[in-house]
Amino acid sequence: MTARRVVTIACLLALWGAGGVGTYSVLGSHRSVAARKAGRPDQATVNPALAGLPGTLYLVQGGALYRLQQGRFTTVLKAGGWAQPRVLPGGQSLVLVRRDPSGYSDLYRTNASGATVQLTRDQGRGAVQGTDPGSQLVTQYWAMYPQASPDGTRVLFLAPVGPSGYFQLWSTATPAALPTPTPRPAPVRASGRRGVATPTPAPVAAASPPARAAVPPPVQLTDNLDFDATSPIAWSAG
Repeated sequence: MTARRVVTIACLLALWGAGGVGTYSVLGSHRSVAARKAGRPDQATVNPALAGLPGTLYLVQGGALYRLQQGRFTTVLKAGGWAQPRVLPGGQSLVLVRRDPSGYSDLYRTNASGATVQLTRDQGRGAVQGTDPGSQLVTQYWAMYPQASPDGTRVLFLAPVGPSGYFQLWSTATPAALPTPTPRPAPVRASGRRGVATPTPAPVAAASPPARAAVPPPVQLTDNLDFDATSPIAWSAG
C-alpha cells in the first residue's frame, strides 16, 4: 500500500468519524431541547411575531383554553379537557368540545369571560347500545369537530351511532345568550359604634359549573354513513 493511499484512507476515516460525532451531537442537542418541560402560554413574554397577528386567536394546551390578543396569552378556561374551539359568527363567543373523564365528550358554548353553556349531554341520545360489552366505547355520545352555521344559530358536529360506531352528522341549536353572573350583595356586620354598620367584603365565589341552558336535544341528520372522525367540517355560506 502506497503512502498516498494510506493518507487518503486516513482522511476518509477522519471525515467519517467527524460526521458521526457531529450527527450524534445534533441529535443529542435536539433530544435535550425536546425533553424540556413546555411552558404555559399565559406565562410567556410578548412575542413580536405574534403581536402582529390581527384579531383574536383561541388555542388549547393541556386541556385549557387560551386567548391570544396583541401577542399576549390569557386564560379563558382552566384545564378541564377542552379541545377543538371554533369561533361563532360575530366573534363574541365560540363553541368547543370538552372531554369528560368518563370517556364522553360534549359541546359547550363560551365567551371571552369564560361564561359557559353545555349544548349536548352524555346520555347517549340517538346511540343504540350494542350487545357486546366491548362495543360500549363506540356507542357513547362523543361529539367532535363543531362547525357553526353562517348565522350562528346552530352547530353541526360528528358523533358515532350504534354498535358500528359509524360517525354521522348531527345538529344542535346554540342559545341566544350566555348567562351572566349575578353579583352577591355584600354582607353587613355591626361595627363598634352604635347604629353604624360596616360592609364586610364578600368572599370570592368558586368557579360555577357550566350552566344548563334550555337547548333542545341534538338532531341526527345522516344515517348509515361513516364520516372520517379525523376530519373537521367546513361550512360555506354560499
